[in-house]
Amino acid sequence: MGRGLRRLGLARGFTLIEAFIALTLLAIGLLGLASLQIVAVRANTVATRMSHASELASDLAENVQRWDYSDARLQPLPTAVGSTDEVYVTSRADMGRSDPVDKQLDNVTAASKAEFGELPSDSGNATTNDALLLGTVKYGGTTVGASGGDYRRYWNVFHVDSPSIQGKLVQIIVRWPEAGLGGAGGAIGMRQIVCTTFKADPAAQGL
Repeated sequence: MGRGLRRLGLARGFTLIEAFIALTLLAIGLLGLASLQIVAVRANTVATRMSHASELASDLAENVQRWDYSDARLQPLPTAVGSTDEVYVTSRADMGRSDPVDKQLDNVTAASKAEFGELPSDSGNATTNDALLLGTVKYGGTTVGASGGDYRRYWNVFHVDSPSIQGKLVQIIVRWPEAGLGGAGGAIGMRQIVCTTFKADPAAQGL
């Protein structure tokens, strides 16, 4: 009877081996989806942190425009020819990803040390500390050193003097610690964003 049904092409049940194969293929597919989900969550976290950092950079740029042109926080480094000056501006933009020893002072190399820093005690990263007299800016009440919990603002000032424009170019760097950027083993390293703002010389404008 059973042989007759098979000859007629009627459906029969899965064998145990076929069921195992189907489950294995399903598991592989689910693992792939899980890895994609992890990547999506990480990308979303990075995007959120970069958005916060951008807001802080914009806030500092607005403050710069309120400061007097001769403010001590706007004392310039050597004269630059513009925002892409390779000798001064672009060479100071990247402060590196060194793993912070105490998760607060990551002590960058001398070549990438910022001119001004916001933290009250940050001599390893900035020549002039506590330049805003505000300390570290945090989101969500997290503590200094928590992954993605705190942001540190730095800036360099360059005097721009060309036939068409005179003033001060302010390079703003916002940095924060993030796991996986400090080398092998998922060590904490530093991520950063950079933006610039320009403050025109009022004397050159006849003001």
